[in-house]
Amino acid sequence: MILGIGVDIVENERMDEKLAERILGEEELGMFRRLHPGRKIEYLASRFAAKEAFFKALGTGLNGFSFKEVQVLNDSHGKPFFSFSERMREFLEDRKIWAIHLSMSHERKYSIALVILEGKE
Repeated sequence: MILGIGVDIVENERMDEKLAERILGEEELGMFRRLHPGRKIEYLASRFAAKEAFFKALGTGLNGFSFKEVQVLNDSHGKPFFSFSERMREFLEDRKIWAIHLSMSHERKYSIALVILEGKE
């Protein structure tokens, strides 16, 4: 059963590289630092959009959590997925959320993300 849907769009040029330290988790930050300078804003904007969409899907706002507790990583095929802090994993388990779907897209001007939460009510 779908428990939540969230979507967010970001205007890339409104992002500032200084935000990276505030919104990226440890693994994301490592990847961000290794990126070509021309890709950094796109990377940051897409991660920000994904995290905003995730919290919108939860319907709780940040609820005491930090953006750093929700990381967007990529599998070996490049597919994005969420990686959570232990505290966030427990929060999701308590709410019986067992599947999280993430789709992201970006182009020169905008980055967008869609999140669908599945579970038992």
